[in-house]
Amino acid sequence: MSFGETYVGEALSDHSLLRYFMSNGDTPGSIFIATDTFNMCHPSCESMSWVIEGDVWAATSATVTITPSSRDIQQIVPVPTQATHLRASLTRQSIVAVTGHQEQQARQARGILTFYNLAEFPQTIPAGTMATGTSGTSVITNMTAIVPAGNPPAEGSVDIPAYASRSGASGNLAAGDIWLTPCCANIAINGVVVSNPFAFTGGLDAARYRVVSQHDVDAAAPVLETALEPAVQDTLQQQVPARSQLSTPPQCTSTTHATPPVGSRAEQVEVLVTEVCQALAYDQDVVLQTAVDQFMTENLKQPRRGYKLFPLHAQIVGISVSDQGSARLSCTVLAQGRWVYQFGQDQLARLKQQLAGLTTAQAQAMLHKEPGVGQVTMQLSGGDTFPTESSQITLLVVPLSA
Repeated sequence: MSFGETYVGEALSDHSLLRYFMSNGDTPGSIFIATDTFNMCHPSCESMSWVIEGDVWAATSATVTITPSSRDIQQIVPVPTQATHLRASLTRQSIVAVTGHQEQQARQARGILTFYNLAEFPQTIPAGTMATGTSGTSVITNMTAIVPAGNPPAEGSVDIPAYASRSGASGNLAAGDIWLTPCCANIAINGVVVSNPFAFTGGLDAARYRVVSQHDVDAAAPVLETALEPAVQDTLQQQVPARSQLSTPPQCTSTTHATPPVGSRAEQVEVLVTEVCQALAYDQDVVLQTAVDQFMTENLKQPRRGYKLFPLHAQIVGISVSDQGSARLSCTVLAQGRWVYQFGQDQLARLKQQLAGLTTAQAQAMLHKEPGVGQVTMQLSGGDTFPTESSQITLLVVPLSA
């Protein structure tokens, strides 16, 4: 068909369209819808072509959902904070039978013999001089000594160390068991008598008896420690202030005490374990909010035109003690945020006007050139092209603040 010709044909059905596209270079011409007969004329066109397509209708409504452009950022934020020092202590004890043994060698009792000289001249008491008490136990001097001369009515006297002649407890003479006995059992010294004014002690029979061993203490202590640890940590946890938490697991130490001590002769020993736990508690919410505030303040110093910064997430990634004495902590926080493009009402109104009458392909191309547009989805009802009235077009913007 050439320019200026007349088309004559049957009337088109309700669901058929005959489109004529007139072109002048790359510029599209007018669209005409054929009826029974028509004559096409366009003063500016040099040539004309026509095609018959399927059903093409303008939609009665359209909804466009826009996901705005966004950019996620993150930053390490150091936050010093004041902590609370916590301390808890608990003690538990148990009584266990001792298992240690010790061999006791027999020992001689020892004491002092007092010799009295009634003669008016000094007399010598040789080492090894023996005296026997009324109990039948004999004791022996272990050094030579001279008894001064007597001066009636006073007598001279000297104290000489002595030991029991036999080892064992039988040598423990009571005070006065030897009393003014003539000297002596193995040697005669005229004018000299002997007494033991004080008891002889320290005599022991040979024996094997039980003693507290280190093994007894070491076996009982871990059982007590195992029972103590959760209990003392629970006590510590009860001290944590409201809305606070421990900065690190509690640091616990235990001490063990045995009564009687290791090496003592006993049938039983009481093992006592004391566990002390300490920790620092801090308010995590305060730390995180402080980090977010610092993060927002720092990044808003360099704003992005058309974008708004939203905080996304903050996480404590490290904690260290900066001053144990004053309970100061240094927290390291990973803060994350998102710059999100903000569409204004004027921009959205303009976009609705520009979308009117466009095909979906044209609309996609146009929107993706628009600042702030990330992703686009479209839904048309009752047609293949956007409505020609912008009031029939709805634009939805997906919120990306969170």
